[in-house]
Amino acid sequence: MDIEESKKAAEESINSLLQICHKAGKLAFGMDVGYRKLNKGKCKLLILSSDLSVRNSKKLEKEGHDKGVTVIEYGTKAEFGRIFNRTETGILSIEDRNFARGIKKKLEEIKLLEANWEV
Repeated sequence: MDIEESKKAAEESINSLLQICHKAGKLAFGMDVGYRKLNKGKCKLLILSSDLSVRNSKKLEKEGHDKGVTVIEYGTKAEFGRIFNRTETGILSIEDRNFARGIKKKLEEIKLLEANWEV
């Protein structure tokens, strides 16, 4: 399996975890909900799309940092819309520690693959 195939497999795993998380009722969409979940301490991982506005990204990154929540960039609004069969959304709030841990682990795999690709 080459690096691109491994990266694609990891991305598919992340997307599957996100779908399962959504079905389990542990995923919320949108800016307002993201803020609310952060402030209530329910958010375990905040995922921002790569095409989210810089202003909103900075706001949520700061808020997440202040609350001790990991904020990561992954996917695009269109990809999230396709994954969840809904309109485009740029912010996902994961409310379950185990889903958050699994998604972070897969994202770390992708980063390692990309780092090896560039060497």
